[in-house]
Amino acid sequence: MIHTSAPATLMLMGEHAVLHGEPALVAAASSRLHVYLNPRSDRQISIQSALGQLQTDLDHLSIAAPFQFILTVIQNAQCQQGFDLTVQSEFGATFGLGSSAAVLVATALALRPKASTKEIFDLCYQSLIQVQGRGSGADLIAAILGGIVFYRQIPFQAEKIWPQACFLPLPMTLLYCGYKTPTPEVIARVEAARQSQPAHFETLFHAIGEQVQRGKQSLLQGDLAAFGQCLQANQSLMEELGVADSTLLEMIRRLEATPGIMAAKISGSGLGDCVFGLGEAEWTSCPWQKLALQLSPQGMSLHHD
Repeated sequence: MIHTSAPATLMLMGEHAVLHGEPALVAAASSRLHVYLNPRSDRQISIQSALGQLQTDLDHLSIAAPFQFILTVIQNAQCQQGFDLTVQSEFGATFGLGSSAAVLVATALALRPKASTKEIFDLCYQSLIQVQGRGSGADLIAAILGGIVFYRQIPFQAEKIWPQACFLPLPMTLLYCGYKTPTPEVIARVEAARQSQPAHFETLFHAIGEQVQRGKQSLLQGDLAAFGQCLQANQSLMEELGVADSTLLEMIRRLEATPGIMAAKISGSGLGDCVFGLGEAEWTSCPWQKLALQLSPQGMSLHHD
């Protein structure tokens, strides 16, 4: 049996702008998704997870929900032998914590355990684009490398800057608003707005990229106060992009007014999902779900059970 795992991921800075050549900061989280693969002697495939079960074979793969990511990466890996595959996740797919990236990475590693890091990324990114139509690959690289990654899609750049940075750990409070707008839908809304004001949005994307660069330097210097200022500036720019709805704004303002929190911003594409607070909130009750996650230095892993 082959056992692999990949972490949940969080976008810290750079959402949307990363699709337009700007850098992003993305991180791995402590919860993980596990894949167990038992090879078969025939070409049959069985998949089991909390989302359901599927029986098929390599000669009749039909890409369909809820296993579209798994089936696409199986197809692209050009498998010659069947297998039984079980997925077990420590975090829910509804939270927007990079569950699609985690299942792509863990499945790809199970199918290609001897592949290089770049080969795993390329296989997963190809599969992601086939399913979603568009995506930056930021969640994928964080799931592969772990820690905090400074990432640029075009030209490709992936630099793991934590735990090399001067502090450990990065204190955070993560809240889930209770709903999530699918990332491709949010991307499409931003793109429609960009087409109506291309120069304005180019300025916004570039400003986000500048804050990411400053945020990277702040982390490398271990300056959490400066990093918090970058987070706040990035949040203001995301509000200008139109991806901060009333609930997210209320969550951010509540966090900003909470003792122990230095800054707060949306984590992810927006219009739902999670809000990230820099620091540990000192409260006993909260109207939103608090997720018990920390950042993790560990990326994808091939286990030896």
